[in-house]
Amino acid sequence: MRPALKAYILPWLCFAALYGSQVVVAVLAVAGCVVSRGFAYWLGSPWGVFSVTAIGGLAALGVVYLFLRRPSAGEYLRQLGLRFPPRDVSIPLVLLGLALGFAASYLGSRFPAEAAANSSFLKTFANGSREGAYLYAVMLVAGPFLEELVMRGFLYQVFRKGYGVPVSVGALVFIGTLTHWKVATASVWYFLMLALLQVTICLAFEKTKNLWNCIAIHVAYNAVMAYFFLKAMYP
Repeated sequence: MRPALKAYILPWLCFAALYGSQVVVAVLAVAGCVVSRGFAYWLGSPWGVFSVTAIGGLAALGVVYLFLRRPSAGEYLRQLGLRFPPRDVSIPLVLLGLALGFAASYLGSRFPAEAAANSSFLKTFANGSREGAYLYAVMLVAGPFLEELVMRGFLYQVFRKGYGVPVSVGALVFIGTLTHWKVATASVWYFLMLALLQVTICLAFEKTKNLWNCIAIHVAYNAVMAYFFLKAMYP
């Protein structure tokens, strides 16, 4: 295959492989629920949600590793734009993530009926205040780190090798919509907020080439969302 053609086709093949890994995890989870009622109960618990989120993220990272074929973990992470120790994190970008989180939380309070249609994930953590720790673990640790390694660290860079910034950012908005389908389809406002978050994180990576900035924006956004949810549950 010619290099130019490969640069156009490879990003979509990578996306298909990543999406396939999540389908496999979902199918296994459903099969477990069918076979065992106890497994189904566990899957609906905070620890179950956290575990499945982490397993799905690790499965995606496994696919990424197969594409990159890096011999060491350190080189693998550096290829994804993650340097250690964390450095040069932009405070303005963190503040921007917080601002987006406050805007999304305002929409949740402004349109509660639409927000309620998408709260099945959050309701898992509404049975006791101690379970808030699991919510923070998903939204501040597993979610942002695993998602940014795959989305910006890998997919965005693959798209940029064959496409310009507008198409690459648009592709990540499309993929982000698919992976956050319930939230994105709640209303046009939720879709716009999710799209704006995706665009912001992509442009932050484009400008700084530092994945820690992407993670920081994502963590800041999720922290605000989790805080207001828990505040509403346990005033």
